[in-house]
Formats: sequence, structure tokens, C-alpha cells
Amino acid sequence: MATPEDLREVTTTLEEAARLTRAGLGERLPRGARLEQNLGMLNAASARTPVELLPSDEDFSGYPKGTRLFRVFAPIGYNLTLLKEGGSMKIVWANMPED
Repeated sequence: MATPEDLREVTTTLEEAARLTRAGLGERLPRGARLEQNLGMLNAASARTPVELLPSDEDFSGYPKGTRLFRVFAPIGYNLTLLKEGGSMKIVWANMPED
């Protein structure tokens, strides 16, 4: 991706892909012995990780200094950086947490 607009376009595409796959996901998930245990661990991690307002003293991913960005842990296993835009939250960045 060369520009912030490219990143925003990819984000829009990923959000649409998530919306389309979410509808039938429950039917396609294998019901292994550890599924409930793993889902429980992800939900517990999400519940104990607070929403964090990130410092806004520099540009981030093409957004100017002063933009309010939030970091949350999503039960899908990602740390997400979000921003409120047009009345909804948009994903600006996603990464897997590290210990």
C-alpha cells in the first residue's frame, strides 16, 4: 500500500469480507473438544483488556496528529487500533498480540 487511501480501501474490503463470512461462520466451525475452551480464553482476555486511548502527538497510518485512536483486544485474537469516523468505528491497524 502506497497511500493512506490505499489502506482505507483495504480496510473497507476487509470489513465487507468479515461481514459476509460472519453470517455462516457458526455452521462451518469444527466442534472439536477444545473449541469452547479456546473461545472462553479469548473472551476472558478481551474482558480483562481495557479500551485504551492512544497518544495523539504524532501522525499514525496517514491520520494527522491529534486524531483520537483507540486500542482494543478483539476476541478474534487481534489487538485493534480503531478510530471513530462517520458515526462508526473503523479499523486502522490490526496485529496479533505478543507475550
